[in-house]
Amino acid sequence: MATKLKLIDAEKDAEKSKKTEKPIDTILKRRTQEQIIALCGPVGCGMEKIAERLVKTFRAVKYEVEIIKASDLIIEAITNLKANDVPGADGFQCAGWGNEGDRIEALQNMGDFLRKRLGSDAIAQLFIKKISAHRQKDITDEEVDRGEVHKESRRLVWILDSLKHPEEVRLLRMVYDKMFSLMGVLCSFKVKQRILAEKFRIPDAQAIDLIRRDESAELSYGQKLLKTLQHGDFFVRNAPVENERIVATIERYVNIILGDHSITPTHGEYAMYLAQSAAYRSGCMARQVGAAIMSAQNEIVATGYNDVPCYKGGLYTEVGKDERCFKTPSSSCRNDATKDDIKKKMSSQILDTYLKLNEKKDPGERISQEELARLSEEVTESICKKSGIDALTEYCRAVHAEMDAITSAARKGVSLREGTIYVTTFPCHNCAKHIVSSGLTTVYYVEPYEKSMAIDMHGDSISTDDAATDVVRFLPFEGVAPRQYQNRFCTTTVKKVDGKFVRVEVGEDTPAYSQLLDCFVDYETKIAGNLTESGL
Repeated sequence: MATKLKLIDAEKDAEKSKKTEKPIDTILKRRTQEQIIALCGPVGCGMEKIAERLVKTFRAVKYEVEIIKASDLIIEAITNLKANDVPGADGFQCAGWGNEGDRIEALQNMGDFLRKRLGSDAIAQLFIKKISAHRQKDITDEEVDRGEVHKESRRLVWILDSLKHPEEVRLLRMVYDKMFSLMGVLCSFKVKQRILAEKFRIPDAQAIDLIRRDESAELSYGQKLLKTLQHGDFFVRNAPVENERIVATIERYVNIILGDHSITPTHGEYAMYLAQSAAYRSGCMARQVGAAIMSAQNEIVATGYNDVPCYKGGLYTEVGKDERCFKTPSSSCRNDATKDDIKKKMSSQILDTYLKLNEKKDPGERISQEELARLSEEVTESICKKSGIDALTEYCRAVHAEMDAITSAARKGVSLREGTIYVTTFPCHNCAKHIVSSGLTTVYYVEPYEKSMAIDMHGDSISTDDAATDVVRFLPFEGVAPRQYQNRFCTTTVKKVDGKFVRVEVGEDTPAYSQLLDCFVDYETKIAGNLTESGL
């Protein structure tokens, strides 16, 4: 009898505690430990090594790990479409490729087909379907009839290998919010080409075509790696082989994700965060770029961003006189306007030549002037695209971010010798030569810039090789991305009790930055209901 009374008392205490519990505490208990990490990296970057290290690191803290490969989902999807006699699907080969290069090309073709049919986020849709099926695999028929779904916190991490289009990131982030993070694997073009040639025996010409298509396909629904990488939450530099640096980098990232508040930003993460903050000041219509220069003593000495220069130094801002392009009467980009003028002159010259040649033909063989004008414009567009005229930035009025930072340091009389510059985008060839001349020795960047000819023009003084000496090294940034800086490093947990540091049990405790299992309507209804029960 005494035992039964104790149980009744315990149930009463639990019910009382539940009624007196603050709404915020109730909501915090509904956070999930589940994580979804998508990988994003170029073909030939050694992605499998990154995935393997993530698996080992999460399992070490007792997390269940599930890996989903995009290639498997693509082949499965095409196979199902073939079985359902969907037009166009039967033209794809899902196995028995000649070599690795043919396999990659076939997957690129199949991925394009799916994105064209289902939308640019098609591969993300396939990932979501796979995760949903796993989540609901134990649901009962009664729960299905009631329209219920399983909502429970699990120590589970999904590794999605990999994303190639920014719309895939957008959908996954919208669905999973704080549960989702994107790991970008950054790798130089030469390293990618070497891996494809040495490891997979892919001929150079085919390797270059695969890399270019992977980076930025012409089709709107094609692979857009360079644009996808811009949305990364964390970056790892190169991955052709597993080494101590990569292992330590990934272990640190996992601990950050799981809420270890003993980890603070590196000098590089701080500098890149400042560079990104500076970029947000830019009013450039093309892109916002930021830079931060750090001395050899790890002190920030200057920041910069891209915008139009003003009298007496610096750049135009919202304060005072403002003559930036979008504030002028035409509101047009001077660089684009000048290139358009060049194209018009070129097209006119081509048309004049066509007309003269046309006059020499017999009257019955002559082409109409309207058709010749159309051909002139078509040829002009082709010439500008293939010759690099479309990529010209020489007519831009803006000072680039790197130059703004360098000239800012110059106005203050600060030497940049032996310093490091952090830029949100790979420097153009014009900025590159000034970086070399200023005495800076290392450049770290996040976003690649395909228009830059820096390496081709200054290969004698610039290298993308991490181990290079006596040159300025241009290296991909590694660490927490600026977009996640505050989320991952702003302390929202108790760090000390009675003067003692409180350690987070990584893998056991729910991270402070984590996703709620329910939607705001659920909490709204619950809180309103509690107040009603209280007579309010």
